[in-house]
Amino acid sequence: MPELNVSEVLRPSDAHTEPRPTLSIVIPCFNEAENVPAVHRRIAAAAAQCGASWELVFVDDGSRDETRTRLAELCRHDPRVRAVVFSRNFGHQAALTAGLMVARGAAVVTLDADLQHPPELITRFLALWREGAKVVQAVRRSTPRGAGKAVTSRVFYAWLNRLTEVPIEPNAADYRLLDRRVVDYLNAMPERARFLRGQLAWLGFPSVRLPYDEDPRHAGTSKYTLAKMLDLARDGLTTSSLKPLYLSAWLGFALTLGALGYGGFGLTAALLGHAVRGWTSLMLAVLGIGAIELIVLSIHGLYVAQLHKEMRARPLFCVAETYGLSSHDEGALVPQCGGVIPIPRA
Repeated sequence: MPELNVSEVLRPSDAHTEPRPTLSIVIPCFNEAENVPAVHRRIAAAAAQCGASWELVFVDDGSRDETRTRLAELCRHDPRVRAVVFSRNFGHQAALTAGLMVARGAAVVTLDADLQHPPELITRFLALWREGAKVVQAVRRSTPRGAGKAVTSRVFYAWLNRLTEVPIEPNAADYRLLDRRVVDYLNAMPERARFLRGQLAWLGFPSVRLPYDEDPRHAGTSKYTLAKMLDLARDGLTTSSLKPLYLSAWLGFALTLGALGYGGFGLTAALLGHAVRGWTSLMLAVLGIGAIELIVLSIHGLYVAQLHKEMRARPLFCVAETYGLSSHDEGALVPQCGGVIPIPRA
C-alpha cells in the first residue's frame, strides 16, 4: 500500500486544471433504477435555486437492475452528472467514500437515492455553509421507517456514545453537507472499515444541526437489510472505540479476584472439615465463567477481524467503469484498486 502524503491530499486544487463547481452532490445507489430519474429531476430543480454551479455524482454499488443504464443515459444528456460503477456490491459506506473521492465541489452534500432525504433542503445547507459552517448535519425529527428500527437505532447509539470518546448524533442521517477541508481529511483516512459518522465525529469540526422530516421512499424497497445494519453497528463500535477491550480486561481481572476468593473459601472449608458435597455451585461457577470467557474472546475476535481486514490491504472497492470522469478524477480512485486495475472509460 503506498504511503499517504496528507499535505498533498489537503491541497487537491493544485492538481485540477478544470474549474471546480461550488457544490457536489454525492448519491450512492443500489438497485435504484426507478428512483434515479426522479432524484435527478428534484435535485436539478433544488440546485437551480441555490445560485451556484453544481455537479451530481452517482455511485452504483453493484446494482443488478437497470441502474447502470439509467446513469449512463443521464451522463450523456446532462454534463453535470457523473457516475462511478462498482464491479459488485461493496456496501453503502464504500459507495459514499468513492463519491467523496471524486467530488470536486467546494462543498459536498451526500444523500440517498430513494428521496427519503428531501433534496429541497440543499438550499438551506448551502446557506448555512456560506455563513461559515464546516459541517451541516440533517437530523431526523420523525421517521416513517417503523418503531422497531427506531428503537434499535436509539439503543445502539446510546451504547455507542457511552463507549466512544467523541459523541455521535443519534438521529443523524447520511444526509449532510461537508466543507472541502472536511472532505479532504476524510479522504486522507486510510482505514477500510468505514464508519463515516464516527470518522466525522473524530475529526471534531463543529456541526450545525438541521432538523427535517424524512419522506416516504419514492419507489422500491429498502436495501438496508438487518445483516447490513449489524455489520455497520459492528464496524461503528470497533472502529470508534477501544473501551470494549478495556472493559473485557477489567472483567477478566474481576473474575480472577472472584476465583481466588472462592478458591480460598473452598480450601478453608476443606481444612475445617466443612466442605459441601455437590456439584451445583461448581457447575454454576464453571458455566458462568465459561460464558463470560466466550464473550470476552468474542470481543477480542471482532478487533482481530478488523486488524485482519487492514493488514490484507485489499481495495475498499473496485470500479468497473465510469461515466463523465476526467483522468484526474479516475486517478483518485486508482489507489483504492491497488494502482494496478485499469478503470474503463465509457
